[in-house]
Amino acid sequence: MGFMKSASVLQSDTRERAELVHQRAYRAMTGEERYRLGVEMSDNARDIALEGLRQKYPAHSQKALMLVFLERVMGWRLPQPVRDAQRK
Repeated sequence: MGFMKSASVLQSDTRERAELVHQRAYRAMTGEERYRLGVEMSDNARDIALEGLRQKYPAHSQKALMLVFLERVMGWRLPQPVRDAQRK
C-alpha cells in the first residue's frame, strides 16, 4: 500500500469518528443554537474573504472592497455607473 492510500485510510477513519462527534454535538443543540452558529460561521467566512481582499487591494475604500466582495464572492455584477461611483 502506497503512502497516499495509507494516508487516505487514516483520514477516512478519522473523518468518520469526527463526523459522529460532530453529529452528536449538533443534535444536542437547540434550533436557536444551530441558527446562531450558522450566522457566526457565515460572518466569519465573510470577514476572512474581506480581509483577503483588503490585503490584495490596500488602497481600496471599505465601499470599494464591499463592491469587489459582491462581485467576486457573491457573483453579483452591479451596473457600471454604480461601480464607477463606488470606486471614487
